[in-house]
Amino acid sequence: MFFVKCTTCGEPSVYSKVEEHAPDEYPTFHLPHARLLWPTPDELHQSVPRRVARVYAEASRIKSQAPNAFANQIRRALEAVCAEQGAGRKNADGKLQSLPSRLKTLENRGLLPGTLVAMTAIVKLLGDIGSHADDDVEVDPEWVDVIDDFFRAVVEYVYVGPWKVAEAQRALRELDQTT
Repeated sequence: MFFVKCTTCGEPSVYSKVEEHAPDEYPTFHLPHARLLWPTPDELHQSVPRRVARVYAEASRIKSQAPNAFANQIRRALEAVCAEQGAGRKNADGKLQSLPSRLKTLENRGLLPGTLVAMTAIVKLLGDIGSHADDDVEVDPEWVDVIDDFFRAVVEYVYVGPWKVAEAQRALRELDQTT
């Protein structure tokens, strides 16, 4: 087991080593080849709205058992992010908007940079694959970690980063007031 300090939130994390080494080889720790034990992967930061966190937690419970359903649920979690950020399902004319157009709205507002837009497009595509039984195409289990990483990157950028900036600014204001 390895205890590390998260470079994003500063909180501790516990990983177990999953790589096997020869007995004479010095064991090394490579985070990409370790399994996160704590905090549990379905936990999102406190700054994430309940609706988004609830959909994500539901998806996390089926991640390893049902890659198609997981991909679909993460696509749904992206829709929840859009809704929470004011990119609603219906536009001003009352017409339904597709997920890509809702994500484009977030991009146009400066809430999602280009790299994250590309990530959301991949998550959306894999969610579509997971939703439909056409052509015997399914979400490969190897894609679930990519889907998860991409969604978490969106959450970090949209919710966690701004929350941390606000907290740091608040702490600096308090510090300034005491000096």
